[in-house]
Order: sequence, then structure tokens, then C-alpha cells
Amino acid sequence: MKGNEEYAASMPKTKLWLTSADSMAWLVPIAMTSVSVFTESPSVFISSLLAIFVAICAPTLLLCWILQVISDNWGKRIQGERKRVPPIPREVLETSRCMYTVACIAAWPVSRYRLGHETGMTWRMEDVTSSWLGAGGHLLVGVVFADFWSYWKHRLLHWRPLFAFHKNHHQFRDPTAFAGFALHPVDAVITFAPIWAMCIPSAKQWLPLYLFQVTVLSVLNLYLHCGVTFAWMERLIPMMLLNTSGYHNVHHSKVSANYGEVSFVWDYICGTTEEALVRKRAEILAKQR
Repeated sequence: MKGNEEYAASMPKTKLWLTSADSMAWLVPIAMTSVSVFTESPSVFISSLLAIFVAICAPTLLLCWILQVISDNWGKRIQGERKRVPPIPREVLETSRCMYTVACIAAWPVSRYRLGHETGMTWRMEDVTSSWLGAGGHLLVGVVFADFWSYWKHRLLHWRPLFAFHKNHHQFRDPTAFAGFALHPVDAVITFAPIWAMCIPSAKQWLPLYLFQVTVLSVLNLYLHCGVTFAWMERLIPMMLLNTSGYHNVHHSKVSANYGEVSFVWDYICGTTEEALVRKRAEILAKQR
């Protein structure tokens, strides 16, 4: 199985390609902000964008800090003792830029909602379902979709022509929680593109349930990147078919395995677990003898 450096070395390396990807890291957020001039009310769009950015970035960084303190004091290190100081300032920068990109996306449905247009956003449960059982089903469908989307967009971003936009995340081989959302803006756009669907009136989302789902999955993502494990978490989470820190950390250390972000289900279906890839490699070597 390819290691981190070997995998990155197999990706396209032309200076033009990498320079373009690095330039787009700043050009994409600027462009996504600039389109506000074409909206019905640029001021409402920008104020929505900034409010969303503060509302998601500040709590995310606070949770990262709390998890980092907990990890340093009580967690079991996955990759052994750190050989160097983690690049937390860099992780914070990348995560903050990702949060801004997400705010640029979310500003579209939110600004339309504020302007009185019908959107997929609603605070009334009855607009989505008539019962709590229906709400639970809606939540389950949302998690299944998030798992499907995150796995396949992750596989897509490991496709050679697109890996230049995902390498930002893989520079953190031994990540901390601050790297959980350390994504290149193009990576962030692909990851969070479903948010745009809330501009469609028929794509109804009951906001209390939607925000609960987003919060839980976001906290899970931070745990996946904290670089440590907690025995009770590693036992409990898989019972719900959800990913663990130990499982996802393999992806950061070895890159070409364990792509699942929400769950490990698609890895087992597609044979992309570390164990499956080791078996495949052993079979190939056996045939070559």
C-alpha cells in the first residue's frame, strides 16, 4: 500500500497545475464573495455570509481547542509520540478559510430566506413531516446521504487530476482536531455543495433537525482528526456504523485506504479498507511469484 509521500509523488506535479491550485485557494473565496453584486440584495448576501462565517467558525475552533486539550491529557496517541510540534496555526488558517467558503455557499439559501423567498429552509416540522417518527426517518436518510456523498466525493478528490485540491488536507499526516476541516476551497465547495439544494423550495429541511445533524457530524469529524483514541469511543461508535479516529487516521498516514468520513460502510462495499487493500496486494505478489 502506498504511503503518504509515495502517494503524493504519484500525483500530477507540473508547476502550472500546482500553482493554479494554490492560487485558487484564495481566488475561489474572493470570487464567491464577489458574486454578491449579482444577487438581489448584495448587502443582505454579505451580511448573511459574515454572520454565518462567525456562527460556524468560532464554535468550530473552540471545539477544536477543547478536543485538543482533552486529547493531549487523556487520549491515546495513534501514531506514537509526535516527532515535531503540530502545525496548528496552519491548520487553523486552512479550517477558517474552509469555513468562509462554506459560509459563501450557505449565504445563498439564507439570504433568499431573509428576503422573503420560499426556500428549502423551514422552522416548522409539519412542513417536512407530520410525526417524530417521520423526523427520525428524515434524519436517517440525511445521514445515509451524507455518508454516500462524503465517500464518493473523497474518492473523486483522490483522482489524479483533482488531488491537487485535496493535498492541502493531506499535508497534515498526523493531524489534530484543528485539521478536521482544513480543506482547499475547491475541496470545500465539492464537499458542501448539497447546501445549495436548500435554495430549492421543494427540498425542505426542518432546520432544528438539520442543524442537529450537521453539529453531530461535525463533532464526529473533529474526533476523526484529533490524532488520539478513547477506548470507549472506539467501541461505541462502530456499533452505530460510524467512523472512528483510529480508522480514519489510517487514511492520513497511508492515504490510499479508509476513505469513509461518516461511516466505514462504503469502504467495506468497495473494498477500500486497509485490510482489503493489504489482501489484494498480497494476492498480486503471490501471482507474480
